[in-house]
Amino acid sequence: MLPLANKIMIRLSTLVNRQLVIKMKDYIATFYTVYDAMVFQRILERRMSIPTKLMPVPRELSSSCGTCASFSCEDEQLASIPIKPLERLVQVVDGEYLNIADNR
Repeated sequence: MLPLANKIMIRLSTLVNRQLVIKMKDYIATFYTVYDAMVFQRILERRMSIPTKLMPVPRELSSSCGTCASFSCEDEQLASIPIKPLERLVQVVDGEYLNIADNR
């Protein structure tokens, strides 16, 4: 049987891991040009360590260049993401798109 301190640490570790998973939210950013999309991806991956995937824009979202960036991050990280090169930033929730920023 584990000592009480070990049980508490395991429980706290489990709670922390669950909170980290819950805090991560999915986003899609659209752009006016493919160049802006590539620069945005580079900033997120190199400066902020946020894995980012460039892909075609979903049909529900229209975009000037047809390329979007898909990424997941915490609320604290989202506050420091540059929005100037973006056409639009949406949060993906259960297949629905919630508008976060719109520069159109």
